[in-house]
Amino acid sequence: MSNHDPHSAFPMVYPRPDVWTYATGLTKRELFAAMAMQGLSANPGYVESLDAARLARWSVSQADALLAALAEEESDAG
Repeated sequence: MSNHDPHSAFPMVYPRPDVWTYATGLTKRELFAAMAMQGLSANPGYVESLDAARLARWSVSQADALLAALAEEESDAG
């Protein structure tokens, strides 16, 4: 993980002829929310019972819970 952006899921630094360019890509929160949404969307029973807005809110809440648990684990280890 790059020190440039601790919230980036896929940070990249790549050279160009005259300058180094840094791209953050998705944030960890965006990646985790997308993965949660993808997992729930794979189950047709759940998809039929949730509208898109509720599915999005649920996915973001799952991502936030994971990030909080990871931060807690890091603080316990530190």
